[in-house]
Amino acid sequence: MKLINNQVGLRINAWKSIFNLNTTLSLIIIYMLGITTFAHAETTPIRTGFDSNILAPNDDQSTELVDLGFTINFFGNFFSKGYVNNNGNMTFDAPLGTYTPFGLSGTNTVIIAPFFADVDTAVEGSSPVTYGRGTVGTRQAFAANWLNVACYTTPSGGFNSFQLVLIDRSDIGVGDFDIEFNYEKVDWETGTASGGNSVCEGGNSVRIGYSNGTSTSFELAGSGIAGAFLDTNLDTGLIHNNRNSLESGRYIFEVRNGDAPVGQHIAGTIFGNNTSNPLPSSLVQICTANQNDLQCNLTRSNSSGQYIIDGLPNAEYEIKAFPPVNTNFQTGTIGPILLAGSDLDGQDIILQGPQPIPDNTSILPSSNSSGIPSVYWHNTLTLSTVGCPEGTASYTITHDDSGLIIASGNMQEEATNPGVYTANVAPLAPNTGYAIVAISILCLDGSSIDIVFSIYIDPSGIVKDTLGNPISGASVTLFRSDSSAGPFLPVENGSDVMSPANRNNPSQTDNQGLFGWDVVTGFYKVRAAAEGCVSPLNVEQDFVETEVLPIPPPVTDLQLTLDCGEPPLNACDVNRDGFVSRQDVLQIYGMLRETVLPSSLGDLSEDGMISAQDIRGCILQCSFPRCAEPIR
Repeated sequence: MKLINNQVGLRINAWKSIFNLNTTLSLIIIYMLGITTFAHAETTPIRTGFDSNILAPNDDQSTELVDLGFTINFFGNFFSKGYVNNNGNMTFDAPLGTYTPFGLSGTNTVIIAPFFADVDTAVEGSSPVTYGRGTVGTRQAFAANWLNVACYTTPSGGFNSFQLVLIDRSDIGVGDFDIEFNYEKVDWETGTASGGNSVCEGGNSVRIGYSNGTSTSFELAGSGIAGAFLDTNLDTGLIHNNRNSLESGRYIFEVRNGDAPVGQHIAGTIFGNNTSNPLPSSLVQICTANQNDLQCNLTRSNSSGQYIIDGLPNAEYEIKAFPPVNTNFQTGTIGPILLAGSDLDGQDIILQGPQPIPDNTSILPSSNSSGIPSVYWHNTLTLSTVGCPEGTASYTITHDDSGLIIASGNMQEEATNPGVYTANVAPLAPNTGYAIVAISILCLDGSSIDIVFSIYIDPSGIVKDTLGNPISGASVTLFRSDSSAGPFLPVENGSDVMSPANRNNPSQTDNQGLFGWDVVTGFYKVRAAAEGCVSPLNVEQDFVETEVLPIPPPVTDLQLTLDCGEPPLNACDVNRDGFVSRQDVLQIYGMLRETVLPSSLGDLSEDGMISAQDIRGCILQCSFPRCAEPIR
């Protein structure tokens, strides 16, 4: 029998109010993310199809051992079965009927707890706990569902809906799996037998996390803290946040080689232009600096611009922040920074707004879809500006992330255009991302002119046909998943998953067949389609698609090939290379006055004879210079 604790809990809607802490200390408490703007309002993080079994309505009971359908390695212990406990958790070595949540570091049982609190499904209006096996993407999975469940022992607290999903990732390693905590609704946090008040708030509040039952455990920041996880808490409520997912209310923990995330945290604030302008809802990725052991975690800044990621092992890390939707700040990066046994706070990033290019300055070839020039990293560039005549001009290009100068040189004044200065800039590869171009002109009178603007260095992919010709106007679609197992869904057009350099999805290839995005960490596929074209490997499929692309590391120079058939016959393209060149014109000239089949190669006028009219017409179609030079 439960002993009712008459202590009345107090609802507090902000963690800062609970602790009355300053900004620095509050960062230690706030877990990770602000309100996610990517997910559609109508979506839910709860996965369907895992409800084939029912735990009858009860208080504090558990299932018998249930089969997961696969084996997991959890901190070196292998399990293929477990107990679903009514009180918001799953255990593997024994059932757990405890109803008042305790710190998971003090448990003596192996536990994974999406919401360890006093659930009472016998309360009128409550639904029973369900569980079952299914699939997530391409992988087997097991889930336990606490959907529309009440607290002990009153419906006045409302009803919670949450879920635990275990996803088999033995495709990566034996016993590897993912843990998902999914939250759709959190009305209450504490049963009335655990110190909760009449609406099940306050007292010994819910605990969320996992433990190996002895020495190692992890709890979501806010566990045991009144008001931290409720829907009414817009900053730290579970449904408003996420971990390693773009879905609000979804928290993903990868368990690899038996190790689940534990460790310290890295925290800071994302600002725009200066420290007086915090940026809420900015996606932040923290990745290990060691490219041979690359691991990334994703979060989003909260309503105060603050971010934090827990459970990080000791290592060097790089932190990259993406600007929120409907802003044009540039991405920003800091690091490497060393995490060595203690938390790292104050890792702030200031995202800079773009500096537009002046009217009298150009860098070509380039496009300008985001307010600043975007240049292809393999192109030789021509930099040009206007200043004082007979001066001395030079330029530097500095990479935003590294702060290193990646190109520099002198600019020459044009002899026929005094005051116009130009320079040829070698391709900027392997550098990618945002950079600053600075031009300095020293005038004869001792004055100077300084010009500064932003560019984006684009490591685009390319869409070609089977003849090697670039396809202009092809539709290229970006798909993303939180997991390499899928499911993969199209990235929403305008999403902050993509940097402001290109937030269009699908994207259209330019006249060089180029496309590309700068994206936040995740798993991606890219699909290309063009009118009249099919997959070279399957003529019934009108698109081609990549394999799964884990990001990072960056994927550059990606080539997608479509079979568009033989190009239409062009009488001027004698050598059939897809272009009309001087070589074609010379061959037609060599057939001058010859009788040929009407409309055959060289016979542009379709009269059965190669004439000067045919030659002149083909010169006008020439795609390359020198066609119009006299033919000798």
